[in-house]
Amino acid sequence: MSAAGVPRLRWIGRLTVGLIVGLTVLAVILDARPGSDGRAPWEARLVAVAAIDLVWLLELTSVSLPRPLFVAAVGLPVAWLNVAEDGAVSILFLLLAVGWAAYTASESASRAGLGIGLGAALSYLINVDPEGWLAFSTGLVLTWLFVCGLLRQQQLRVEQERLVAELRAAQADLACQAQASERRRIAREIHDVAAHTLAVTMLQLTGVRLLLQRTGGDARAVEALAEAERLGRQGLDDVRRTVGLLGDGPAAAASAPLPGGGDVERLVADYHAVGLDVVLESRGDLTRLPAASGLALYRIAQEALANVAKHAPGALVKIQLDIDRRVRLRVHNTAGRPGAPVIRSEGGSGLGLIGMRERAELLGGSVVAGPDGGGWVVDCSLPLAKSQAANDRAEEAQLT
Repeated sequence: MSAAGVPRLRWIGRLTVGLIVGLTVLAVILDARPGSDGRAPWEARLVAVAAIDLVWLLELTSVSLPRPLFVAAVGLPVAWLNVAEDGAVSILFLLLAVGWAAYTASESASRAGLGIGLGAALSYLINVDPEGWLAFSTGLVLTWLFVCGLLRQQQLRVEQERLVAELRAAQADLACQAQASERRRIAREIHDVAAHTLAVTMLQLTGVRLLLQRTGGDARAVEALAEAERLGRQGLDDVRRTVGLLGDGPAAAASAPLPGGGDVERLVADYHAVGLDVVLESRGDLTRLPAASGLALYRIAQEALANVAKHAPGALVKIQLDIDRRVRLRVHNTAGRPGAPVIRSEGGSGLGLIGMRERAELLGGSVVAGPDGGGWVVDCSLPLAKSQAANDRAEEAQLT
């Protein structure tokens, strides 16, 4: 096992420094004390302890020897101390060196260091019985196995964290792909059904208008059909633009700008031109509206007028648009002029009202819709001041 790429266990480094200091003090007191009997003067034994400390100092500061060489550099003075005098404390430096080699090297290099450490431990046999040497050698092996186990556990933890991060990234990517796939599917449905049906309807309107022109039909009917064609083409362009936005294709980049608050007046004029009795009262500066708020305002007004045209074509419609600290849009339709069709309350799918509420809620606003006397009212309120980030998110969500 390699320790490369595994974050260091900091407590091992601090523990090693503390053990070195403690062992040095004990070795000086017990193994190299002045006046002690032994096969070598106490000064020579003190130099041997100093040599061990020098190897550790170089290891922990600047010079990093190959692991087998490092264990040998510690093991030689330890073995000499064992031969010169029973190095009861100095022998523990060898245990520490084998553990450090396992912590800082690949498994093969640390295994070689373990072999050198076991060889240096043979010097222990001179002053102790074989059972003592066997116990110490077992301690060397267990130390090596323990440190290798710690590193392996740490490496597994790092690998697990990496895999979890990759899994989360893959899940996010799959979610984006699923969303894009669903958008493309919706775009195909709109293109294949709505756009096709609208295009065929446009052809039929054009054919009827041309037939009336050739046969000298009522000029007002010809004009009404021409206006219907214009609105149909506009609707077809809106559908195609929406398809481009949903599909994330080149059509999105080439599409015309999306409508905003400044287009509400044109929208009202279009409905008035085709016979809807609608008036607009506007107060405030429409240019203050952020793009997302303007788009939401336009779409909500468009949906409200479409509902009036569908359910109460003869109604009187009053639109009030007020821009101050908040944006207020109120669309109220009442019973129309005498002889006009009555307001119908036949049920619909409710998707239009849901869509209006969702657009407003994206911007922190609200939409209230319901019966009002003999008519119907749609009351929308939007905050005017929003952070740019929130406005951008809402704008992106409302593109469809």
